[in-house]
Amino acid sequence: MPQHEAFTVQQLEEYFHMPLKKAAMLLGTYEGALIRACRRHDIAKWPYRQLAKIDRQMRYMDEVMTKLHECNEPTALDKTTARRRQLQRRYAVIKENTCASRRSTNADPKLLLSFILNP
Repeated sequence: MPQHEAFTVQQLEEYFHMPLKKAAMLLGTYEGALIRACRRHDIAKWPYRQLAKIDRQMRYMDEVMTKLHECNEPTALDKTTARRRQLQRRYAVIKENTCASRRSTNADPKLLLSFILNP
């Protein structure tokens, strides 16, 4: 069983798309150790829920775009496509900003939060 100190940021990133409990099980450790490993790498919160929510929204947008394409609604399709791109950017920003250790530590947390909430 690997110790929580042995986890690298790259190892943790591979499991961001799944719940903490499942990630801990697959990594051969327990949730508390995984949380402590995250804190050591300046990961404040396990991002699964945020990423899963955006992923659900993107899948819904895909369904809507398919229906709009079939109905031949170009204006609505353009708006939906733009919203889908916005969700993709938001997903990427959340995933990127989850690992604070790779960005400069002098960044203002309020500024980063406002960027995530208002892409």
